[in-house]
Amino acid sequence: MADLATLMAMGFPQNRAEKALAKTGHKGAQLAMDWIFAHQDDPDIDEPFTAPEGRTLGGTPQTATEANETPTSAAQPAPEARPVLSDEERAAKAEALRVRIAAKRAQHEKEEAEAKRLAEIKRREEGKNKGTMREEMEKQEMMRLAQAKRKEKAEDARRKRQILEQIEADRASKRAEAEAAKQARLATPPASEPTATKPAKQHTKAKIQVRRTPGSPIILELTPTDTLGDVIAQVASTAGQDPSAVKLSLAYPRRTFTANDASLSLLDAGLVPSAVLMLR
Repeated sequence: MADLATLMAMGFPQNRAEKALAKTGHKGAQLAMDWIFAHQDDPDIDEPFTAPEGRTLGGTPQTATEANETPTSAAQPAPEARPVLSDEERAAKAEALRVRIAAKRAQHEKEEAEAKRLAEIKRREEGKNKGTMREEMEKQEMMRLAQAKRKEKAEDARRKRQILEQIEADRASKRAEAEAAKQARLATPPASEPTATKPAKQHTKAKIQVRRTPGSPIILELTPTDTLGDVIAQVASTAGQDPSAVKLSLAYPRRTFTANDASLSLLDAGLVPSAVLMLR
């Protein structure tokens, strides 16, 4: 009972003190206290404790013979009596245990603080490593995007260059075709003049069609001796324009007639027997 009282006086719960004494074979409060400190983090440390058969909570262990001993049974040697401590001795022993408990608690707190410090250092190192990895990933992503942008710009430049080259090739082909046609015309010998020419047919009418946009064509029937001034006057009257602003063009051969050509006859202008003019 003295060991149990000592442990409880030091602040240990009765259940823990009884369990520690039983687990250490009731060999003293010092061993019981060491067991409590060693197992204080066990999940079942505070579960209700039942002393094994033949033992009394808070007392010394008993053997089966001692528990079942009857007055008629053979006498057994009595267990060695523990020395009785004085009040001063018990107080000194309790004080020594309290000092030891305080030292163990201080050591435990120091170990916990060191473990927390190391865990914080590890956490910071892991966070630093994660930050470095994240920065590296962001850097790689920026490089990938920049490379894709450069590739896209290069592809656009290549397509533009191909288009320009195709345009230039088309122009060169057209120039070559035009030059070949010109050379063919120059190489063709002029037609030989007939030995006897037929008299030119005399036309008495000149039919002129003037096309305009928008509007329907203007049909004029004149004589070969009529002038372009007659045509311009009739077109201006029909179209509601100033004669000086009227311009007429011939598609083939390409030619443009204005008020300056008013005195030219239709025959001399090559508009006999018929012609199609465009009103501009």
